[in-house]
Amino acid sequence: IDRERFFEEVVLSLASGDTVRYRPFDCHTQTLGEEITVAPGGLTVVEGVYSTHTSFGRYFDISVFLDIDAEYQKQRIIKRNSPQFANRFFNEWIPFENAYFDGTDIKKRSDLVINVDAFE
Repeated sequence: IDRERFFEEVVLSLASGDTVRYRPFDCHTQTLGEEITVAPGGLTVVEGVYSTHTSFGRYFDISVFLDIDAEYQKQRIIKRNSPQFANRFFNEWIPFENAYFDGTDIKKRSDLVINVDAFE
């Protein structure tokens, strides 16, 4: 995650009630996408593994952690990705996410924890 860019483009804009303008990162092409504009509203949902990173402080009203069983997560990744791309999840991204979860205690710091397995 580009924490500095996310903080400036999204977090600070939301906190000040300004229109958010950001360019999402496309992990398939390793490039920034077209700019997206989000006007301030009654409810804004910010999602992503690192969206409540400890370096951002506590800008959001509520944080939700979606928990998933490792085997169920693997099945879902295989279902929506090529074998090569799925292996990147298993060998790179999932270990980084798990280290992040363990190192920051995000699950315990979240206001609400939802088990994704319960929705299938």
